Amino acid sequence: MLGKIELELELLDLERKIKELYKDEKYKKRIGDIDDLLMLVASKKQNAM
Repeated sequence: MLGKIELELELLDLERKIKELYKDEKYKKRIGDIDDLLMLVASKKQNAM
């Protein structure tokens, strides 16, 4: 149970960090890649539940 909670917290932290990339000017051309990363994290979160 504790491992599952830790995984969920790590995925939430990762999701937050990825969303920060939207604000960074040097990643403006990589929006599609950022979207793909967010979808991957969402998938992993769904699998963890």
